[in-house]
Amino acid sequence: MIAANAALIPLVASADESLLEAPVNVLRLSTHPSGLASIIENWHE
Repeated sequence: MIAANAALIPLVASADESLLEAPVNVLRLSTHPSGLASIIENWHE
């Protein structure tokens, strides 16, 4: 399901490649400064 999600590619495009190596740890990808945390506007709240 994740591989077929077209919105995933642009969402993770700015993430560090090392965070996208299998197996992907979604929690780490979401909270890592080089992952999705850098694009979440209200991350520090």
